[in-house]
Amino acid sequence: MIKQIKLRIINFYLKLKNHFLEILKLKTSPHEIALGFAIGTFIEILPTFFGIDYMLALIIILIYPKISKISLFGALLILNFIILTPIHLLNYYIGNLIYAGEPIIYFNIEFWDNLINISRRFLIGSLITAPIISLILYIFI
Repeated sequence: MIKQIKLRIINFYLKLKNHFLEILKLKTSPHEIALGFAIGTFIEILPTFFGIDYMLALIIILIYPKISKISLFGALLILNFIILTPIHLLNYYIGNLIYAGEPIIYFNIEFWDNLINISRRFLIGSLITAPIISLILYIFI
């Protein structure tokens, strides 16, 4: 029983190692790598629910096969854990500057009114910061 578990772990490790070696052998231009990272950054900064960002990335890869898949998914993974919270706070702050003191009252329920106010500020801030940060990272990468 223990031998089978060890063999499965070793096989998994070898498959993973071979996969990463194949990835390292890929020939991609710096433009393709930077473009993939910039598009991944743009997708991740937009307010999407969990998993939708990865589906958008897969659709973009299917439409544009020249984009570096590694850098695109690398941007999704890196931004997901490291700097996404400060970026979302920045998005809300920018949206709040644009909609300063402008309340929306669509419903007679305070929860829905607050949800709409916060959501639109966050969305507008995201639509402003996503292209800017993506362009900066494209140039940097």
